[in-house]
Formats: sequence, structure tokens, C-alpha cells
Amino acid sequence: MRWQKQVRGLVWGTVVIGTFAAGLVGCGGNTTPYTYNRLVVFGDSLSDVGSYRTAGLVTTFTDAGKYTINGPSSTIWVENIATQLGVAAPCAAQTGLESSGPLAGFAEAIANHSGCYDYAQGGARVTATVGPGNKALPAPDSYMGNLTVPVVTQMDNHLAVSSYTNHDLVTVLAGGNDVFMQLAGIASATVTPAAAITAMQQAGDELAAAVLSKVIAKGASRVVVANIPDISLTPYGISLGAATQTVIVQLVQAFNTRLSAGLGNSNRIVLVDLFTESQKQAATPAAYGLSNVTAVACPPPPVNPVKSIGCNATTLVAGQTAATTYEYADDVHPTPYGYKLVSDKVWADMSLRGWQP
Repeated sequence: MRWQKQVRGLVWGTVVIGTFAAGLVGCGGNTTPYTYNRLVVFGDSLSDVGSYRTAGLVTTFTDAGKYTINGPSSTIWVENIATQLGVAAPCAAQTGLESSGPLAGFAEAIANHSGCYDYAQGGARVTATVGPGNKALPAPDSYMGNLTVPVVTQMDNHLAVSSYTNHDLVTVLAGGNDVFMQLAGIASATVTPAAAITAMQQAGDELAAAVLSKVIAKGASRVVVANIPDISLTPYGISLGAATQTVIVQLVQAFNTRLSAGLGNSNRIVLVDLFTESQKQAATPAAYGLSNVTAVACPPPPVNPVKSIGCNATTLVAGQTAATTYEYADDVHPTPYGYKLVSDKVWADMSLRGWQP
């Protein structure tokens, strides 16, 4: 199977906590709700609000920049959470593209943005620097020139400009691009399935360790960590056939299991199980208001070489209702409604912990 097909951007109880540390004040059996001032975001394309929204990309694709069906009112899950928290919408901490070849017109110098705290970037992996779309890959996968700053580096970059406060909510969602890169290695026979599983276990360990050492230990008191959804059930996973779908599940579960074990039972972390939630959505789509969980709403390559990051309501191949009824914009990234389902799950789990404002 071609390397190009395999490397995909994502390219996809009660609180036992001290009242001072949690910012809670008890009075007559009631508690003062949390107050939030800021959302800090680490991750990959699923949390990227516009790292690659360059002038060239927007000129070519109207309303481009997020991995979904783009539009003036289209939001992804972290934007939905910001609205529910009552804080400013997240903006990209770093922007730019190192595009080349037929996509060279999208290139733009890398720029860091003060006061923006969404560090997530399409193609980012946990610790490895080269993810899907990075310029270091063989052509044509290098053409987009994604920056793919690793999540552990994203965390370091935040600490270099800001400390955590008791009024931050931090979100972490990553690991999907590690799955895609391991699948590419298996397809090219440079990696065995067993070695890929080991690599995913290591990535899960590394992300857990980074959350504890670079976020929790640095003062963050409320951290949402989401595991990897079941990528085998995406249009991408389905297209690879049953045997590869089995491998995908093994890779994802290897990561998720180690992530959960590594995080432990910290009362400052809410671990959101997107893996199980995505399986429920695939099994009972109507219960979630979904009409389609297997097809894409956006035109695929070569019609649109950058997939959902360049997709908008005028280019849909699935009709205008797809943004509110389909789960997937492209072969791995959700529609705005799909992202709403993610934020609904995150918000519900936060509420169970009593973290609502």
C-alpha cells in the first residue's frame, strides 16, 4: 500500500481535591462554581484552530484552516468548550507552513503569537518531530509542509511564555498521528506489527509522563486528557479492510491502555474515553443524531489535495445537511457536528467531576 495513503493528517465520581487547590469555597453545604480565565490546548489536528491558515491557503480555499467543514460558524470541540467555560475562543499559538511543490503557494513564514494558547498542530505526534504532512517526508507527502511540533514541545513552549493558574483548563488530545505513522511503516515493511504496538505503548507512556511532569507538576489544577478514538471505524480505517482494522485497534488500544495507566488517579485530571464513545456512535448513530458514520462529506483528493482543512460548505459532496448529520468531514476528521459530540462527551465528564463553571 502506498505511503501516501497511509500517512494521514489528523492529520482524528466526586472530586477528592483540596478546596484551596481546586478553587472551591464551601458554604452551608454549597460550593462556589469554578471560574475560568483561559483555555490552554495541546494536541494535533483534532484541536488545531488554524495553525496552517495561511494567506495562500485561504485564497485558494475560502474559510479554510480547520480540519472540518469550514465556515464562519463552524467550530471544533475546544472552541465549544471555551464557549461553555465563558473564556476567549482559542487562537493558534504558532502559524505557518513550509509548503513546496504544487502546494508551494500555501507557504508562509513561521510566526508565534503572544496571548494565544492553542498549541495543537495538524500532524503533531507525541514526541517525534516528523508527523503526517511534514516537509521531511518523501514527496508528495511533504508538499503541505506541516510544522508538526510534538506535543511535549508544545508543552515546553507554553512554559516558556506563561505559568499555569488555578483558573486554567488544559486539554490534551494526541496519539492519532503516531498510529498513522506506524501504519505507514507496517505498509512499507520497515516496521513489524509487534514493533508498532511497542512504539504505541511507548508513546502512551511518554504522553502520560509529559502531562504529569510538564502540566500537573507545573501547577495546572484542571486537565482534560482524551484518549484516541477508534480510528478503525473512520472512513480511512474502513477503506483499509478488516485485517488492517484489527491492527489499528491493537495500536490504539496499546496507546490508550498505557496512557491511562501512566496518568494514574490524579484528582486534577479527567480522562475522557473517546475510544468507547466513538464505538457507541458507530454502533447506534441515530441515537447521536447521526445519519452517516462511514462516508466523507468533503471532496477527497485529487479534487481537494488538502482534504478537510480546505473544505467548506460550498464544496461538499454529501449535501448541505452533512455538516449537521455526518460524522466525518474527511476520512479521519469530524464535521462540526462530530466535534460537537466530542465536546458534549468532554463536558459531561467534566460535569461529573464538578468542574463546570
